[in-house]
Amino acid sequence: MQAGGKDDIQRVIIDELPRSPLIDYLGSDLALFRDVSDFPFPPYPLRVSLLCLSVCHRGAIRLRINLDEYEVRAGTMVVVHPDMIVQRLDGSDDFSASLAVASKEYAIEFIPTAQQIYPLTLWARERPCVEITRDEQAVMAAYHEFMRSRLRRGEGPFVRQVARGLLTALFYEVYTIYKRIFAEREAHAEGRRQEVFEGFMRAVTEQCRAERSVEHYAGLLCLSPKYLSTVVREVSGRTAGAWIADFVILEAKALLKSTDKSIQQIAEELHFANQSFFGRYFKQHTGMSPKAYRAE
Repeated sequence: MQAGGKDDIQRVIIDELPRSPLIDYLGSDLALFRDVSDFPFPPYPLRVSLLCLSVCHRGAIRLRINLDEYEVRAGTMVVVHPDMIVQRLDGSDDFSASLAVASKEYAIEFIPTAQQIYPLTLWARERPCVEITRDEQAVMAAYHEFMRSRLRRGEGPFVRQVARGLLTALFYEVYTIYKRIFAEREAHAEGRRQEVFEGFMRAVTEQCRAERSVEHYAGLLCLSPKYLSTVVREVSGRTAGAWIADFVILEAKALLKSTDKSIQQIAEELHFANQSFFGRYFKQHTGMSPKAYRAE
């Protein structure tokens, strides 16, 4: 372990990992562990100067990565990018996971940098732990075992190039997984946005006679006014305020045309402070006064 320097957080590099027949190495660039238990995790925070890829096979453990805490269990893939701070917390006795680590410098050589991958790379940095399917687990395990087998055969003249090619392919697989998860979450988010919009419309339909503020409807839906406004605009292309105004004006027009109530009474029924304020509101949204509209 290296001293942490200015931040006093210890770092780990491949050259300082324990040499074991259960760990396969490519010089100072790559180490493939049979099991994560062979990695010398201390009980305190560690700045990992490595790219780490791990898939949990059984058991469970809690990790703190940077400031966030995660539960890693069977089927969880963990991708820790260089310079993240990792702390191992408590876990079950049967916890087992594969682990591959690469030096920061070597990772630059094989991590895909294609334009379509880069946004996923940024998204993945914020989500180091994700759940993957059984098929995806099998793909990760096959890559891991094949690379270990290749390293055990000896260096050879092109082993570094072969390893780099395999790792590039592996990380395309990793980002394919992230793309699937991203798409699923986007679909869920779209469904959630639609749900919020429909809830907003129902609430406005029921309460527009008494309530005209976005803040009121946001409170009903347990949302912030800013979030509600954003969602309504994204889903409908119109502001929440515009929808509220449309419903209020619709109610006002119905009352003006279908009842004999005075304009003052209608203003009171729609909870305007006075007839004058109602008149200004109505004209702002229709271009005519309530009296003129009733006379049409």
